[in-house]
Amino acid sequence: MGKITISIYIFGSGYLVHDDRSSSGVETSTQAFPSTSLRERASCTGYHYHIFKRGIMSLWITRHNENEMYRETPVSRQSHWCAKLEFRATFSQETFMEKIWIMLFVIFVVIIFASSPARADGFIIPIPPPDVVRVPPLAIKYHRASVEITDQIARTTVDQVFINEFHRDLEGTYIFPLPKDANITEFAMYMNGERISGELLEKEKARKIYEDIVRQMRDPALLEYLDRNLFKIRVYPIPAHGEKRIQLEYSEVLKNDAGMVRYHYPLDTERFSSRPLQDVRVAVTLRAQAGLKSIYSPSHDVAIDRKDAHYAIISYEDARVVPDKDFILYYTMSEDAVGMNVLTYKQTQQDGYVMVMLSPGYDNAQRDIMPKDIVFVLDTSGSMRQDNKLQQAQEALIYGLKGLRPDDRFGLVTFSTTVHSFDDVLHAGSSEQIEQALQFVKDLRARGGTDIYEALKTALSFFGDDASRPQLVVFLTDGRPTVGLTEYTDILKQVQKHDSKSYRLFTFGVGYDVNTHLLDSLAEQSKAASAYIEPFEDLEVIVSAFFDKIDAPVLSQLAFSISGAGIYDIFPKELPDLFKGSQLLLFGRYRTSGEFPLVLSGTVEGQEQRHTYQIELPRSDLRHDFLPRIWASRKIGYLLDQIRLHGEEPELKEEVIALAKKFGIVTPYTSYLVTEDEELEARRTPERRRPLFYDLSAAPASTGRAASQSAADGLYRMDKGAAPALAPEFTETKEGEVAVRVSKDVNKLKQQTVVAETASQEIRYVETKTFYQIEGVWIDSEYVDGQPVTNILYGSDAYFKVLDTLPALGKYFALGEKLIVCIDDLCLKIGETGISEANDRELSRLLQQIK
Repeated sequence: MGKITISIYIFGSGYLVHDDRSSSGVETSTQAFPSTSLRERASCTGYHYHIFKRGIMSLWITRHNENEMYRETPVSRQSHWCAKLEFRATFSQETFMEKIWIMLFVIFVVIIFASSPARADGFIIPIPPPDVVRVPPLAIKYHRASVEITDQIARTTVDQVFINEFHRDLEGTYIFPLPKDANITEFAMYMNGERISGELLEKEKARKIYEDIVRQMRDPALLEYLDRNLFKIRVYPIPAHGEKRIQLEYSEVLKNDAGMVRYHYPLDTERFSSRPLQDVRVAVTLRAQAGLKSIYSPSHDVAIDRKDAHYAIISYEDARVVPDKDFILYYTMSEDAVGMNVLTYKQTQQDGYVMVMLSPGYDNAQRDIMPKDIVFVLDTSGSMRQDNKLQQAQEALIYGLKGLRPDDRFGLVTFSTTVHSFDDVLHAGSSEQIEQALQFVKDLRARGGTDIYEALKTALSFFGDDASRPQLVVFLTDGRPTVGLTEYTDILKQVQKHDSKSYRLFTFGVGYDVNTHLLDSLAEQSKAASAYIEPFEDLEVIVSAFFDKIDAPVLSQLAFSISGAGIYDIFPKELPDLFKGSQLLLFGRYRTSGEFPLVLSGTVEGQEQRHTYQIELPRSDLRHDFLPRIWASRKIGYLLDQIRLHGEEPELKEEVIALAKKFGIVTPYTSYLVTEDEELEARRTPERRRPLFYDLSAAPASTGRAASQSAADGLYRMDKGAAPALAPEFTETKEGEVAVRVSKDVNKLKQQTVVAETASQEIRYVETKTFYQIEGVWIDSEYVDGQPVTNILYGSDAYFKVLDTLPALGKYFALGEKLIVCIDDLCLKIGETGISEANDRELSRLLQQIK
């Protein structure tokens, strides 16, 4: 006889779910226990809960937060957990091997069970072998898409690698949801280099497959694709502990809508991967016989490299991410001098949203480019010696001087305790004075204090009343005013008195010792822009890129109007000048539908030019659902800037809160919505850190169960008209790291062109709707506490009857098994109780109302 104790620790992510129905002698429960640190997961320490004991086995689950709330069903967000499987046995020789085999079998079952995901796994859906209940989810190693577009013909090539971490070969079904309304002309798929045949299914057949998968897996995630065609194929084998590479190609004809073309690639399917992808790439080569004007992605922050007037390369790359939204690209083709296109979004009975895209394109002839007057102003105070700042600024200034066009004119001002000018007059960009100016810059030395006002006064003295040329000032400093006028409000008042009203004053703050209120206000009142260069950023690269951007002005002193449309809340409020190769995006609202003239006016060498376009603002248009959220981001940025620079006013605060709640945008008033994992935040690079004003509220961000309750409490307070107060740093701090980061964050909102990522795992964007996850339920932001709801049982016949009748609801139902969604004044609650029969009269009446 002998004794044996075996303790096995299992660490995972996901949810360990047990049936509540207990059998004789076995205790069971349904719980999820997140682990808060790698150290705790490694030691399996914390609060232990006994799940069951039978014979020689005991199973313990560990959680590490004493206040963590148990959930009866898994939520969509994965958690980390630790399980301890303990065996204590007294054995005889003859039973020893039998017990060992029993133990090994149970270990195998527990591991398989525990590692099953709470969601669908990628878009190869693995089929478990006959003797296995579940298999681990497939991971995706990388996803690369190459797109070639010529005019309106797009050819897309996809390259994916799936990873099978199971110890046996698997069979699976590969599903590729095609873009909605895509006109596919050819489709091919390759495995191991060989072309294989699959099945291309229309929407109705595809919907049946999606629904069958949801019924079998009890996972609603695929419902998002109910209204799409799909390509389906059997994949075998997916080798044990191996990889399966899949390549496919398809061609489609893109629609041209009044000169605007839209390309849509279904990248969001990769959110089903069991872990982040090593890399994600989408590269688009775009060619058009007509001139390319605007190129724009509302979904991703893309790099655009314009090769010439007819050819551009657009690219998006990221690493260690799980993509969760499709890739969308718009481009316009026009022979007009200034291309103009309009996108709209409007629900009936509500004011519409409009985006105006203006682009002079890349093909402006030299005669269309206006000569400019530009004055460079450089801080040479003693602090510029630190961190190599002066040398970088010198290199950037040399780049700017060398890039001047022959007809341009320039001035050069430096300042410290005193102000020095290269000369008292402007010089032509082609003159021998350029060489002397370059030497002047190379000889600069850093010493003394900082007299900002005298430097600005000297720079503006180069400009008179002549507005025939764009007048630009590029002002770079790393400090606050210490000599002469030092109060920033006095400096602003004096600068406003200058005779010329047509200059643009671009300000660059270097480091954290700058007065952000001064630099931002100087730029704002001259219809220019401010920028800040933090210690980890490259001053030379940023300023040189700016010089490239303003190289070739084609239209200045812009104004536009759409008479009769009831246009309001247009952002940006003040229109900048247009430069060759640039584009201007305006976001606003409209009250009246119909056809209207859009008039764009500006000056070219002092002469007014007018461009008139005929546009249509429709009564209903649901195609461009990204517009409301981007418009809201811009308006919130504008309102926060007013509060930051001029103080908090009740009406501004109320408007920020209303927009933030509706669209799920985190502001200093709604920072309780942030529940980002601390480990994830710690891994962020400085360039990708979250906005600092998430933390500038009297209600700091929370994690775990506390975060969910914080969000619930916060939404309740907002419904009742209450909200956290601003931290004093938001309005009172003008200098230092906090001030610089807040200014950059607010300006990013004001210039938003892409739908931003959600600030929390407890927030989801679905088209124009925002959902908050509170205590395991996804709740529509339009739902008001206490509002009547119709309860429908998840997964029932009634549930699928709703989807059959209204497939557009699939994108909301895909959020999870528990949610509340409102359509106009009617709200549906999906959950564990409610209508279950498809022929229920109440359900039929409800569906008729929604229709």
